[in-house]
Amino acid sequence: MRKLALLTALAIIGLSCHDSYHLPEVKGPPLSVPGAGKKAVEEGPLKVVYVSPRGKTPNRHVQVTVTFNKPVVPLAQVEKRAKVAPLVIEPAVPGKQRWLSSRTLSFTPDKPLFGSRSYRLKVKAGLEAVDGSKLDADKSWSFETVRLKVTRAYVPYNARRWASPRQKLNLYFNQPVDPQRAQSLLSFVAKPRQGQ
Repeated sequence: MRKLALLTALAIIGLSCHDSYHLPEVKGPPLSVPGAGKKAVEEGPLKVVYVSPRGKTPNRHVQVTVTFNKPVVPLAQVEKRAKVAPLVIEPAVPGKQRWLSSRTLSFTPDKPLFGSRSYRLKVKAGLEAVDGSKLDADKSWSFETVRLKVTRAYVPYNARRWASPRQKLNLYFNQPVDPQRAQSLLSFVAKPRQGQ
């Protein structure tokens, strides 16, 4: 009886370890690798080829990324924190700059950025690449964090039709708000329905 139980357990374990799931075949064109087919070392001055974010961002959790056309730090130093912080952000934001690769610099804020605010960023001219070429001119851009908006307003059911001037109204915003400041800026206006 024990042998039968042992054999059954071994059979179940053996079957459960068998990989019966197969991934579907990948279809479509082959992936293109940026820079493939180009010369290994690009000639000319150092240039910024990609920046992110720019324009309006959908939230306050942002990671800034700057990519150059050629290596700026040797591969041996990529994992180290940026010794010289080439990225300038105004207004100043506490955070860490680090190299994701020899060409790509990233900045991660210590805390989510303030909402409803514009940030100006700049990589100053004179930044030197590994090959000795330099950034000819400042590279500047900006982005704006998500604007403050009411995501939900709650009025108690019994007050929807017969609200009084002292009626409480709960407002929910898409980011933290100082209640005292909000109260000083908000007003309640009752409008009659059209046709009444």
